[in-house]
Amino acid sequence: MSRICLILIFGLYHLGFASNIVVYREVSVKSLYLRAGPNKNFEILKKLKKGDVLEFVEKKYGWTRVVLPSDTPLYVYREMVATSGNRAIVVKNRVNVRARPHLNSSVITQVNRGEILKIMDIEKKWIKIYPPAGATGWVKSEYLKEYEQKPVSDTTTDTAEKEVAVEEEQESEGIEAQESSRDQLSIVQNQIFRGKITDVGRILGRKSRYKLETEEGMYYLKGSEDLLLQYLDREVIIEGEKVDRDLIYIHNIIDADN
Repeated sequence: MSRICLILIFGLYHLGFASNIVVYREVSVKSLYLRAGPNKNFEILKKLKKGDVLEFVEKKYGWTRVVLPSDTPLYVYREMVATSGNRAIVVKNRVNVRARPHLNSSVITQVNRGEILKIMDIEKKWIKIYPPAGATGWVKSEYLKEYEQKPVSDTTTDTAEKEVAVEEEQESEGIEAQESSRDQLSIVQNQIFRGKITDVGRILGRKSRYKLETEEGMYYLKGSEDLLLQYLDREVIIEGEKVDRDLIYIHNIIDADN
């Protein structure tokens, strides 16, 4: 094997190794807000203190993106999960995880059907959860300093991973049964539809001036006009009743893309 080939292989090996290095940053001021986005207008997710260590993701426009600490509270809409003890299993795809328990709040990340979330608390329409994998937030870069040593393992995260591994097999049958029961109940009572709300105009004989554009086709929409106008031209998840072949009566907007 030529010397050049050996040099290339050696270089590629070390390049791959370097890409797996985790970088950390340490909070250098007395207190620092961790926000949902790289701007002071975004929601505060958590108040950090001097000495807190954060896993670095990227730096942009004077802000640093970091992995959320394991005790940062986030929210998912209650109808999007099936609960079992302190676990919630996601029953739909592309479910928004938000900074606050309301639809206008920033989307931190999305989770998909089958993912398991750890519950902090259950509220009326929302479930407060611990951050899922990949959830990130932003802090001002000027208030961070380099941290060269890897921090002590996060006890909460380690414990949660162990609990999931131990309980996953025991809970799977119960969770699947609960998920199936909820899906069947949704079909009997209300259905879930995802699509974009559009205004097609008011014409005599037309069932409604509002339509929902979905992957399956187009549906006319009936319901609160104030609600429809609020989410006009936005991708939404609707809880409603299909009262005709091409007509849906809206009961609620479960979620909407920003």
